[in-house]
Amino acid sequence: MPQPTPPSPVQEKTEKNNKLLFWLLAGTAVVVTSVALVLVFFLKGQSGVPAPSDPFIAQGQMLYNQNCSECHGEKARGDGPRAPTLKFQPADLVGHRGHHSDQDFLSILQNGTGFVMPSFKDKLTEEQMRQIIAYIRYLKE
Repeated sequence: MPQPTPPSPVQEKTEKNNKLLFWLLAGTAVVVTSVALVLVFFLKGQSGVPAPSDPFIAQGQMLYNQNCSECHGEKARGDGPRAPTLKFQPADLVGHRGHHSDQDFLSILQNGTGFVMPSFKDKLTEEQMRQIIAYIRYLKE
């Protein structure tokens, strides 16, 4: 029976290069996937809502998350973690966008509703309230 011939130095080098190429491609794939996942995570923002590119709206998102999401929910649907404990259901702000002007929303933020919604005039500036309103308008249906 003939014995197999040992690989030539060229074949050995080619095999080593192929293994090296495989591991480089596999490593690159892992790095690219990791970077993509990190970008997706950071671009989503804190609330699971895509981070707005407009700084005015992005500031509104931060203020909304700090002041409104506990009652109105992260997507402004009136389903925040505190909603079940309240006497009145918080408004679905996304659903109300078409029925209320910015001035209506501003008045509610400044004065509250007289029921459960508090006034924010002593906590937020008018500019901050307008940023929150811009963020609510930014949210998707």
